[in-house]
Amino acid sequence: MPPAIIVLVVLAAGLGACGGGSGSSACAPVRFETLDRRSLIHVLPGAAPAIYLSNPPTSGPHQPSPRIRGWVQHTIGPAVQVGILEGGTVLLQYRGLSPSAARALGALAGSDVVVAPNPTLPRGDTVVATAWLTKQECRSADIATLRRFVTQHRGKGPGTP
Repeated sequence: MPPAIIVLVVLAAGLGACGGGSGSSACAPVRFETLDRRSLIHVLPGAAPAIYLSNPPTSGPHQPSPRIRGWVQHTIGPAVQVGILEGGTVLLQYRGLSPSAARALGALAGSDVVVAPNPTLPRGDTVVATAWLTKQECRSADIATLRRFVTQHRGKGPGTP
């Protein structure tokens, strides 16, 4: 193998081990998801469809303009979750966090970030950050990585100017 190719292979292996700057060891890289073609469907409260393309969803049938902000102590149904994302708000959902880790995550909440518990997160995930068509799954509350996700994705829903 020529020396230049060896150097490229070593550099590529090093970038893979570091995640290429797209996440941390606690978080998977940010993933962009397919638009659910049913995203134009608005549903009434309590009438949400049970099937979404992913859990938690990043698009799909939803309740328009829900008025949820900050750190809430109740779970949020998928139709409301998608409505939150449509408005450009980032949603940080968690399960199984210690009280101190939950408080640290809750400190990220604000007018454009909702933090909520979700006992139905996929197995192995402790925190899942979602924005419109975008998701990052974490095994722990990696606050620095989640803060970056919020900064990069808030205000980018189809219902934002």
